[in-house]
Amino acid sequence: MKKSLLCLLIISLIYLIPFDVSGQKKKYSISIETPDDVDIVVLQNGRPVEPNTPRLPDYIIREDNNRFMMTIGGYVKPIIGWDIGNDLPDILFIPSQIPAPAKRGNKIDFFSNPLHSALDFHFVALPGTKDQLTAYVKFTYNGTAAGVLLNNLYLKYRGFTVGRVTTIFSDGASIPFTIDPQGPNGAVNVHSYQTSYISKSYNGFSFGVSMELPTFDKYAGAYHGDDFPDSNDIQYYEEASQPIPDFPAYIQYQGRGMNRIRLSGIVRYFSYRDKINDKTDAVWGWGAQVSGNLQPIKPLTLYFQGVYGRGIANYVQDLNGLHVSYVPKSIQPGKMKSTPMLGWLGGVKYDINEKMCSSIIFSQARVWDSGNYYPDYRYGLYACGNFFYNITPFLRYGVEYVWGKHSKYNSIHGTDNRLQTTIIFSF
Repeated sequence: MKKSLLCLLIISLIYLIPFDVSGQKKKYSISIETPDDVDIVVLQNGRPVEPNTPRLPDYIIREDNNRFMMTIGGYVKPIIGWDIGNDLPDILFIPSQIPAPAKRGNKIDFFSNPLHSALDFHFVALPGTKDQLTAYVKFTYNGTAAGVLLNNLYLKYRGFTVGRVTTIFSDGASIPFTIDPQGPNGAVNVHSYQTSYISKSYNGFSFGVSMELPTFDKYAGAYHGDDFPDSNDIQYYEEASQPIPDFPAYIQYQGRGMNRIRLSGIVRYFSYRDKINDKTDAVWGWGAQVSGNLQPIKPLTLYFQGVYGRGIANYVQDLNGLHVSYVPKSIQPGKMKSTPMLGWLGGVKYDINEKMCSSIIFSQARVWDSGNYYPDYRYGLYACGNFFYNITPFLRYGVEYVWGKHSKYNSIHGTDNRLQTTIIFSF
């Protein structure tokens, strides 16, 4: 699928090179301009709505007949700081990775990531027309351990999007900006390969539907239930191919300013091999989410997001990568079930003036009924407070305090305090 997306992007760019009937390239000129109001709308509609994303570039490259325009943008965000009370082994503050209990001799640690950055390319053919075609590519770099990551690669035409982009089950506008590249642990914020459609606004109402490539944090261990102790440690389960994609959808109402609310849902289907009965079986998963923003007064913006469901661990940030979505049924060896789980966040941002703002965020992720099969995670907590000062339109300084807690089923837990600062150069 990745190769197909690259081919589509190359073909779309080839289409943009003008030829005359003799097969010779036409002569044309380009200009570098600041975007006007129409250009800003075109760019905003073509870019993903994600937290911690590059701002709109200040310049666009435009062909003289306005058949094509493009931007190159991104940011460089060096981060330095200290972990106090524990040693979280990542620049991303992920509570599920906090050692529990803390290791001796690892209760304070200085870290530095001078190369956290992003680079994006935004191409638009026939901008402002009904046949507008958008191609968007974004890379991020989180240090030598993670390397360069492909976050986004997609084509967009008349509301349809094909490629890799944030799942439409996520609502990036309801997640506050943080220095921490990960952000609130209970937020829904992952990328997927998808074919989706997002409608226009109808008197403030809009909707989106998607068909997405499923990824699962599969349980691959043995039976450990209390109902059949003689079966403990026996492998009754095998992986199977996944014949059905994930189906997320949402409906949203956009009011004045930042006042908006979104209701989202997802249905998913997980196939596995039942070795006792020697057959392929399946279990359904689902999720429901409410999210949005409120702006009671202009300097104050509230952020909220809450999701509950079964089998949706890879959609919730703190649970992504943990084998808790689908676990064995203790009362029926050979069968699996989807696990109930929750994620939520609440945040408030106050714009002190045009140059300064501050935010406070609290978040939680939690799972139930998985202790026999994944006892190392019961819930995670995340609290954050930050302050930002815009030195220039290109340069922004920030300082942030983050606290997290990782609790296991055996009542063991670990906590970490992180103090970090950054200066962000965006272009």
